[in-house]
Amino acid sequence: MVALALMQNLLYQRWNLGSVTMGIYIRASLIDLVFRKATKLSSRAHLTYPDGRIVNLMSTDASRIDTSMLSMLLVVSVPIYTSVVVGLLIRLMGPSALLGAAILILVNPIQAWAMSKLGPIRRRASEYTDQRIRLTSEILQGIKVIKFFSWESE
Repeated sequence: MVALALMQNLLYQRWNLGSVTMGIYIRASLIDLVFRKATKLSSRAHLTYPDGRIVNLMSTDASRIDTSMLSMLLVVSVPIYTSVVVGLLIRLMGPSALLGAAILILVNPIQAWAMSKLGPIRRRASEYTDQRIRLTSEILQGIKVIKFFSWESE
């Protein structure tokens, strides 16, 4: 039993290492693609995609994809674990374990509904982040102009 737990932990840690590494590669390539595209944008396209939105794409959105790689194991393993656990419960407790499995399955739509309510909140938070980054960029540009023309007092 200890050997199985140790082996499971070792394999899980190896999966995490591979997932994090793959996430870092994907994030770096996404940031590179966004940067290349941003440097080729016309001035008209900059009105649609201001600097704040581009920086937000390069930081926040790329990080979300990076961290989502860790969840890929759950997509594969949770259905397997659930079916094994339900099978073991049925073997140990009999048909009454099916009630617990049914509750587990019926709660999923409630969780999906709750997560769908979080989508608009995340979008609004992203818009606020875009506005904050845009304002910070404008302030920094103003400071650069003041420094460049030596308009500051000694």
